[in-house]
Amino acid sequence: MHSYHPLSDPKGVLVNAGEGKTRGLRQWRFTSLEEIKPALVKKYILEAIKNAKEGKEIKPEKKAALPLPAELQTAFKQDKNAKACFEKLTPGKQREYLEYITEAKGEETRKRRVAKSIPIILEGRGLNDKYK
Repeated sequence: MHSYHPLSDPKGVLVNAGEGKTRGLRQWRFTSLEEIKPALVKKYILEAIKNAKEGKEIKPEKKAALPLPAELQTAFKQDKNAKACFEKLTPGKQREYLEYITEAKGEETRKRRVAKSIPIILEGRGLNDKYK
């Protein structure tokens, strides 16, 4: 899957599909037939084709490594096998667990999430594998 270079959008008609989450997935929304200006649509399409032919892409941003939450460190001290299984997971799967646990505001919620995660880690699965 390629992430192509964003269009210049001189008329400001494109809307970001996920503000703060995406950089190139923008949409042009029409609510009536009158809004569609064929010449302008063609201009945007031609720019998109040109960008693709030139190989322009949006390079993914490297995410900073996340620290191991204290609750997960405690669980790994109690279960060395869980730590070994976690370390065998791909970096993306490890990040899923780290984000899931650290996004919880309360300590009790983080502990519950760790308790839920350990059996899945021991199976060698990622947190979101069931959705893939």
